[in-house]
Amino acid sequence: MNSRAFATLSAAFALALFAQVGVLSHLLSRLSPVMGASGAAIAVSVTTISAVAGRMLLAWMIGNNDRRYAACANFLVQSIGVTLLCVSDAVPVLIIGCVLFGLGVGNVAAIPALIAQREFRAADVGTVVALVVAINQAVFALAPAILGAVRDLATNYSASFAIAAAIQVAAAGVVLIGRSGMSADRGVS
Repeated sequence: MNSRAFATLSAAFALALFAQVGVLSHLLSRLSPVMGASGAAIAVSVTTISAVAGRMLLAWMIGNNDRRYAACANFLVQSIGVTLLCVSDAVPVLIIGCVLFGLGVGNVAAIPALIAQREFRAADVGTVVALVVAINQAVFALAPAILGAVRDLATNYSASFAIAAAIQVAAAGVVLIGRSGMSADRGVS
């Protein structure tokens, strides 16, 4: 738990899941005033379909590539999608935002284990993943209430979604910080 690899893995995915769960919990409410209840439901379905496509795309592309770079790209794509959801009320832009955000939804749960398999001893992977998941759950449980409180204070979703997008950019940076400490943590030169 004291290694840079663990700390950055845990922090990055806690941040990313905080943003993701917060956006997902408010997505229907954000879209309904613009798209109506049926249109918003379709947009949320598009987000879910994009999540499946994003997992398949990750599986196809990851191979032996650096998994922290994959996580960083995933967070940045999601942040672009959330930014679109934040700044526009044009239906086509909102749908594109849902697609981009959705592409990363399933991956945020899958990538930590893929990173742990690469960066930790086989005997430690189960413990690392369990701890990361436990920390993530404690953090993301607060997201709907916090982003909802921001929404109530601001009277719209712009500030809430802007905060979520910024948190995902921060997660992208944190996950890459772990790269520079990987060799030192594993005793590799």
